[in-house]
Amino acid sequence: MSRIARDLGTVTGNELIRELLEDEAGIDGLCQHLYFLTGISLPPIAKNRHLVVSRLSSVLRKQRLTSLRAYLKMLKMRPPEDPLSSEFISALTTNTTQFFREPAHFDFLSGVLPDYLAAKSGGYGPDAQELRVWCAAASTGQEPFSMLILVQNELQRQAALRRAWRLKFLASDIDEAVLERASRGIYSAHETQGLSDDVRERFFLPAIDPVTGGEGAVRIHPELLSKIAFARINLVSMPYPFQHPFDIVFLRNVLIYFDPNTVARIIEQMAHVIRPGGLLFLGHSESGCMKSPHFKPLAHAVYQRVG
Repeated sequence: MSRIARDLGTVTGNELIRELLEDEAGIDGLCQHLYFLTGISLPPIAKNRHLVVSRLSSVLRKQRLTSLRAYLKMLKMRPPEDPLSSEFISALTTNTTQFFREPAHFDFLSGVLPDYLAAKSGGYGPDAQELRVWCAAASTGQEPFSMLILVQNELQRQAALRRAWRLKFLASDIDEAVLERASRGIYSAHETQGLSDDVRERFFLPAIDPVTGGEGAVRIHPELLSKIAFARINLVSMPYPFQHPFDIVFLRNVLIYFDPNTVARIIEQMAHVIRPGGLLFLGHSESGCMKSPHFKPLAHAVYQRVG
């Protein structure tokens, strides 16, 4: 076990990190616990050990701990939904995102959505005029709001054609901290760089509390914000808790954190929750993950549910 017995107040941040790195068994145990909770795989290599220690050192200080094994013991005594477990997951998950990231997907969706809606509106049943969309790795909200802006544009055009559509929109993530931020819909001037003046004018307002996002901060228009339900969903907890299938699912830049068996199981679940003809979007670097006969490719990392 790492030799950490001194008073925490006498140990600098760099000293704590150096000493924690000596406890490879403790690091590996925490990686295994992360896999148990989330399915996220961190193989026992030096790069990952440094990542775990650097991200958890501040958490250990907050908890007045100087031992990874003591921290792991605390985690194992708590249920997965406990705040301590949520803090652990939040510290070790990556939340890189931006508005209209990987824009080719948004261009593709914009191009096919009118025909998709026209085909669906010709059907029968209660969902013939209902569009169900799920962003399965919502992070701090830029991706689901980008999707919603695009979809809302088309639904407004449909309304002008006297076609009334109901929109059911879900944004989920395993990290409760980023979901809470997404649900506020407040973004700094830096985070909204690149958005057109039209999008800013139609879908954003000045932030009520500019201190939250700094000078130039904006907030999603309340009418738009009200159209999204936010929920914590663990993608490795199957089956997924949905009664009705989705038309569009964005599952982008999250499969890279899972091992191949977990990826296969998640995609299999997607086949159960996407209606035939519905669309699944993966990250541009994740197209190699798709090996399911339930989906056919339409464009790079874009797939259609067959059936």
